[in-house]
Amino acid sequence: MKQLTAQSRFALLTFLWVPVLALLLNHVFFGEAYVSILPLLGGATAITLPTVLLLSQVQVQLSLRLRAQYPRFEQRRLRFARWLLVSLPLTLAAMASLWIAFTRIPFFAGNVQGGSLPWALLLGAVATIIAIIVNEGQFTYHQWKEAITEAERLQRINWESRYEGLKQQVNPHFLFNSINTLSSLITEDKAEAGRYVKEMSRVYRYLLRTNDDELVPLQTELQFISSYYHLLKTRFGSAIHLAVNVPQRYAQSLLPPLTLQMLVENAVKHNNVSKDTPLSIGIGCTQEGWLWVKNNLQPRQGFVDSTGIGLNNIREKYRLLGLPDVQLQNTEQEFTVLLPLVEQLGS
Repeated sequence: MKQLTAQSRFALLTFLWVPVLALLLNHVFFGEAYVSILPLLGGATAITLPTVLLLSQVQVQLSLRLRAQYPRFEQRRLRFARWLLVSLPLTLAAMASLWIAFTRIPFFAGNVQGGSLPWALLLGAVATIIAIIVNEGQFTYHQWKEAITEAERLQRINWESRYEGLKQQVNPHFLFNSINTLSSLITEDKAEAGRYVKEMSRVYRYLLRTNDDELVPLQTELQFISSYYHLLKTRFGSAIHLAVNVPQRYAQSLLPPLTLQMLVENAVKHNNVSKDTPLSIGIGCTQEGWLWVKNNLQPRQGFVDSTGIGLNNIREKYRLLGLPDVQLQNTEQEFTVLLPLVEQLGS
């Protein structure tokens, strides 16, 4: 899309800027003779116009290359400096080559004005600087607008993600099961009931505390999952099992908050969970440093597939943060989600 925009600008540059620059250059080289001598007008234009056209095409390709090499908004100064550093010598060389050609060809040599070379170099330099400023200004403005739009979308996705997490936790079904479980524990095991309330409070406290966070340490997310799993384990007993095997070196790596909760919740929601068909969920890391969350597949009979809001929100948050896309691996036995981890900020 950006490439098409750059080519559109090149077409506009061709029809507007290139002919004007060619006419101005020839006027600098030949003065009034350029417009008063018809053969000189045609001959000089036939040489200058293709040269400036070729120079413009080189400039556009250079612009595309630099934008691919330095695509981010914060790299705009570096991109501008590199473009100017390469572009200006090319333009000056082209102006000097035209002057040399006109002074060496007998038909033109007698009409070349003395002292025209410095003015031609100055015109080429000014035209190049203006073209770079205008072109980069438009591109930077477009990037700025995109950045604002992306920030707004990320904020919206974050709120949707938090709302989805809260909705999954505070829906009547969850509350009914939690209260029912707690009620049974109070009569059967008061000590376990106290622990259950403690873990439940940790779950809600984490949900409230991460309201303004885009990324949280993996260790913090795993501590939250431990509390969340305790609620599930108390409810389902031996019908559910969670195994976490994450090397300590990844403890301070970052990921969006509530990511693991959504994936664990999806595993419970989409699969049978019973003593006869226990649900096994695993969390670990690949050798490349990606976090994986997997569960055995035993889909509920008659279960209608959800809209996938939770997983879509996770993928959208990774995309808006400029991170690699979440990967899915689905077999007949297992469903696996691979999550890229972010290095600890400041490390």
